[in-house]
Amino acid sequence: MDVTEFLLARLAEERAALDGAEAGTEAALGEEGTGRRRAELRAVRAIVELHRGAADIWGFHGCLTCGNVADTTAGFPCPTVRALAAVHSDHPDYRAEWATSANPD
Repeated sequence: MDVTEFLLARLAEERAALDGAEAGTEAALGEEGTGRRRAELRAVRAIVELHRGAADIWGFHGCLTCGNVADTTAGFPCPTVRALAAVHSDHPDYRAEWATSANPD
């Protein structure tokens, strides 16, 4: 599983959890909160799609949005994808090599 597949699987899990949310969860978030969370999931999915890894006939392997990023060996995963994946660093399928060196905290 690559980082993109990992992120898409986490997004699908979160969407399924929202779709199957019990009344208590819906009430806790409120209709506006649930709608906002769905919008956030759509936004993250769009970002993941924009930053998918790609390879071309000239030997480039990297993020087509960021270009070949200097702080990664092959240009992918780019810092954007690494930051999104870090949210799920406690998941058993998360790989340490996806970690970003940036720590804003």
